[in-house]
Amino acid sequence: MDSESFVSGNTDWYYQIKNKTEERAPIEDRWFSFTRGLKYQPTGESHKFDYLIEHFVDEILGKFDQDVSLLMVGNKGRGKSLCAQSLCYYAGCEIAERIGGKWEDYYNPLTNMAVILEEEATALMSIQDKYQVKNYDDIGIGWGARNWQDKDNKDKNDVFQINRTDSTIQVFSVPNQFLLDKVPRSLVSHYAEMDQQFFDHGFTTIKMFKPQTLFREGKIIQPYLHMDRTKYVLFRVPKPPQDLIDFYQKKRKENKFRATNTRMNPDEQTMSGEPIKKKVHKAASTLAMEESMFGYSSILQPLIANGGTKQDIIEALMQAGLEKSKAKRWVGSKSLYNLFPKPE
Repeated sequence: MDSESFVSGNTDWYYQIKNKTEERAPIEDRWFSFTRGLKYQPTGESHKFDYLIEHFVDEILGKFDQDVSLLMVGNKGRGKSLCAQSLCYYAGCEIAERIGGKWEDYYNPLTNMAVILEEEATALMSIQDKYQVKNYDDIGIGWGARNWQDKDNKDKNDVFQINRTDSTIQVFSVPNQFLLDKVPRSLVSHYAEMDQQFFDHGFTTIKMFKPQTLFREGKIIQPYLHMDRTKYVLFRVPKPPQDLIDFYQKKRKENKFRATNTRMNPDEQTMSGEPIKKKVHKAASTLAMEESMFGYSSILQPLIANGGTKQDIIEALMQAGLEKSKAKRWVGSKSLYNLFPKPE
């Protein structure tokens, strides 16, 4: 190969990629073409961020049923939440541009954004539609490492291990990676650290890594992300549209209120005025007794509903074959009237 043909870009892979990149439309025009549904004007931003979004979408829209899971960490107030919102929003826009529809079809803030609360994280994990973008914001409480024995955690862990064929983009944000449950933390495909925030200028910067597991050594290394044989270290992430920011901030305020009250003031009300239900942990013997009571519900429910006395209940249970001592114990327990309330 002579020097002229090398420089001309006719055969060398590097110059072919470079020439192809330079043929692309300006990023302002490309973003304007697929940004839909919100009051947003095109703004010139870093090409690298555009490539990052395309890299994620390439993965999930490919023919090999791949998915993307990104763990984003950084101290409180570093812009993790808005950075995650931006990644999810523009990924939804890019998917819509490629296969049709609107960005909300793939990243609907009403259903695809879980903020703090465990029940929201569980509901989001249960979505099985293809090409969904899922945002787990401040998920250190709703999917925390300290709750690894919790049934909801185990259920989410099980689904996370098998949902690759849904071809989703899942973004988890926590102040520290060790606050997230070990299963998603060790299986994520990408890892990001918040670098600097430039809120006055409308963007933040992140460092992006591609975790690799060394199975024989039992550890995970995190080299920088490579795309097109090029190492990318720092990405500039623009803030999402203001409508989406406003929606998120309102939801976070409400969920933070609920999470705080549940833990610190269980007798307080939620912001909607409804009382917060405190989770009650029952002894195994109590649960066994209540299960036995359900077996006599056809006797107990109508008798209590019609104002039967304790003696009437004891006699009815004895006639049904229950021992007298057990019948008296049932009548003297709170469980009986919790299961079959007296008429007011």
